[in-house]
Amino acid sequence: MSFNRKLKRKKNKKKVEKEIVFKCYSSLFDRFKAFTVDSFMILMPIMYITIYLIMGNREGFRENWALGWLIILGANYLIVILFWLFKQQTPGLKAYELKLVTKKHKKPNIFQLSIRFFATLLNFILIFPLIIPFLNKDRLTFQDIVSKTCIIPISDE
Repeated sequence: MSFNRKLKRKKNKKKVEKEIVFKCYSSLFDRFKAFTVDSFMILMPIMYITIYLIMGNREGFRENWALGWLIILGANYLIVILFWLFKQQTPGLKAYELKLVTKKHKKPNIFQLSIRFFATLLNFILIFPLIIPFLNKDRLTFQDIVSKTCIIPISDE
């Protein structure tokens, strides 16, 4: 076998490995269901505690809405980041047997997790990021793209 042929096989092998490593396989519907579960299990209790126990009542929250939302988002950030950092799963991801990883299927760092969290918040403010998964073939969301992470089924590890 010639040297050029060996070199071509080596290059082709690397291309195949890269394609396998960078795939994110979970469906958009499963990710949406996991997000909904997280909203009810993490965000709703934080909102209740903030509005009724910390701020006193709805009128107190209405008077200091900026402080109230800062408390809600800060507590949500802390809880979600800790789940992602230590388990790579929130309760919703665990319920649907999904896991958050980098595109190379490694554990994400806190910087990537923070970018992912704030990019998710940006999805609620802007409308365009919500249609991004339907415009690319891998169905990656805006937060997947900017944080270089993805959600995969646990069975695909």
